[in-house]
Amino acid sequence: MNEIIQVNWLLLLCYFFWFLGAGVIVVYISRAVFLKHCRGHRGKIFNIKADQMWFVASFVLIFIGFLFHAFKIPLNRFIVTKVIMSENVQPLDFHESMNFTRDMVDIDGGNKRIQKGIGSKTQTLALYQNGNVTLPYLRMKKGKYLFKFQAKGTAVENLSLNRMEFSKIKIKCEMINIQNYLDLQWIRYVELSSEYKKYQMMVHISEEETVRLQISFINDVVVKDGDRNVWIRGISLNKT
Repeated sequence: MNEIIQVNWLLLLCYFFWFLGAGVIVVYISRAVFLKHCRGHRGKIFNIKADQMWFVASFVLIFIGFLFHAFKIPLNRFIVTKVIMSENVQPLDFHESMNFTRDMVDIDGGNKRIQKGIGSKTQTLALYQNGNVTLPYLRMKKGKYLFKFQAKGTAVENLSLNRMEFSKIKIKCEMINIQNYLDLQWIRYVELSSEYKKYQMMVHISEEETVRLQISFINDVVVKDGDRNVWIRGISLNKT
């Protein structure tokens, strides 16, 4: 998968013309008040018929802004990411539920010991260094989905905080819309404990999109008296 960073120029122009159109009205009102109070201008402060040029100019500028908004890249961000999928990557069609075994996820990290840490019977994924457990790309329809897994970790003293600190993980949900633009839905950070606990997050799909979920080990450290590690099992995704 290749990612290309792009500037959403039409969105920038959209806001430029909106602010410009609003600015015309502000200038018109400021000018009218100035003439009335500072120069002794007689008559009505606002004469819409005589000054209709100001309103026409404002309307045209705001209308141009809406035109740019209609044709912008379909994300309300100035910087967007275009995703180019490899021909070898084929998203899986997701239906009602799916349990992810060790051979269905991709594991990457600091060294090859991560691969050896995969349980053969319990389907437990073990991360001994900072790394990622990435689910396959899933083609999902509109709806609400529950992402669940169990995880535990080990603790090492954090000298700056003067306390024992357990392994921390980051859970990330990314979506690729039908125009192949990346839309990050959410990121969650969790500090684990010495016992397995259940974790669950909601995934909201507003339209048909390709979704990628990832669990990352982010605070590995090895000292004389300890080593932070992470174990993950029971990864599943279910439609609610």
